[in-house]
Amino acid sequence: HSALMEPAVEPLSSVLETIAFSPARVPVIPNVTAEPTQDPNHLKRLLLEQVVSPVKWTDSIKRLISEGIDRAIEVGPGSVLQGLMRRIDRKLSVSGAGTLKEIEEVVG
Repeated sequence: HSALMEPAVEPLSSVLETIAFSPARVPVIPNVTAEPTQDPNHLKRLLLEQVVSPVKWTDSIKRLISEGIDRAIEVGPGSVLQGLMRRIDRKLSVSGAGTLKEIEEVVG
């Protein structure tokens, strides 16, 4: 998420050009804009922008909350994002799923 990652943009762009994106089934809130979108071309461009752009994490979480989200799950090892989300809004229910088993339990 910084200008230091600029050399990665072209290789990533080359890979993304080979992938057909479909409209998202649910709105995606990219960390580059913190604005929901389902447009596949816009999402593809934002993936490239995210490599070199600052993350709008707080804005993204606040947007999710304004959209009615009251529960978040950090998928992957660790709990850094859970802590960041709790600092943004303590009313948000936040949990983690760091293993395949935990992910399966969360999604039921």
